[in-house]
Amino acid sequence: TASWCSAAMESDCSITRAFSSGHIDRVKQLINLNNAKCIWQLPSKLRRINQLHRVCSDLSLKNIIRTFDVTTSQINAPPDSTVFNIPKRIPRELKDYTGVSPQISYRNAKLRNQVKELLLDKSNDWEKVEAIFDWVRDNVEYRNEEPDDSVSVFRKKSGCSEDLVGLFVAMCRAAKIPARMVWVEGAQYAEFYLEDDTKKGHWFPCNVAGRREFGSNAEPRVIMQKGDNIKVPEKQSRQKFCAEFVSGSGKSKPVVKFIRDLLPAD
Repeated sequence: TASWCSAAMESDCSITRAFSSGHIDRVKQLINLNNAKCIWQLPSKLRRINQLHRVCSDLSLKNIIRTFDVTTSQINAPPDSTVFNIPKRIPRELKDYTGVSPQISYRNAKLRNQVKELLLDKSNDWEKVEAIFDWVRDNVEYRNEEPDDSVSVFRKKSGCSEDLVGLFVAMCRAAKIPARMVWVEGAQYAEFYLEDDTKKGHWFPCNVAGRREFGSNAEPRVIMQKGDNIKVPEKQSRQKFCAEFVSGSGKSKPVVKFIRDLLPAD
């Protein structure tokens, strides 16, 4: 599928910086600047686009259309989950997924004790993660409210869907299981990390809020962001989610409206 995002501006301006949130492994981008089209292959693990001003700084524009070709697929749970284990040594690139993030913390004695209790009688590490997953689903009530921090959600046993995912991530990290939030259009789910019997690491999805899916994902969706502890230049503190952002200068202050939609596959 292909998703596109248009930034519509009510006044002419020169774009000085724009970026795309998230991690995209393979993407080709088409930028349409008042009929001036530019295509280039972007590097893997894309987080930001800083090159945009090079092609449009001299153009007077009112609309930018960015089109991404994104390939999605279903993820099935492994046939034998007993071969997967919590890594004994956390790789450096996974450190962000074991510590504290904005609104995601396990620095609470009762929370950590609850996690220890859940893991006591489990025969393998897959069952340990699943016990945390089921506890959050069974004990935390969904409410349509503003997101809260994971410790508060644990205490009051209620929260929005983002809170349920964040609490699962926090409880996994309390058990030294790497975990992270994944952001898709209008929703979030979690991923946890285990190693197989050859020490190769794997990320597994789980749908904490809504339909129960553990280790699988039957409904492929375009991923906007993976992770929940990201530093961006326009904010002083780290961000749980990086929203769209653009800055500009010109005759008047630009008014920007971001539109994101899915287009049918070619």
